[in-house]
Amino acid sequence: MTGFLGNLDPTNSCLTEHFLTLSIFRSDGTLFNLARYHDFDAEERGPAALAAFLGLPLDAVFPISYDLTCVVAGPLESLRGTITAEPRERLTGAEIIALAVP
Repeated sequence: MTGFLGNLDPTNSCLTEHFLTLSIFRSDGTLFNLARYHDFDAEERGPAALAAFLGLPLDAVFPISYDLTCVVAGPLESLRGTITAEPRERLTGAEIIALAVP
């Protein structure tokens, strides 16, 4: 299985926490893009849907840890993290917009 991360900000761990994307390819080439809690389709493409896509229970998939310190320069808190089934903090829609458009 192969996956990739996107929207990682190597200098801002808060941006990464709320905007990080994860895409997973199954061995048959089928792609799953994990929705973030604030995405319009979070119900259809959220953590439970990813677990179902992989044929695993939710607790066998999450948390997903990543460490990009060997390929990206920046503060450790921006390059190492964990994707949890439930976000550590949920921002309001207004807070998400303010974070995305400073």
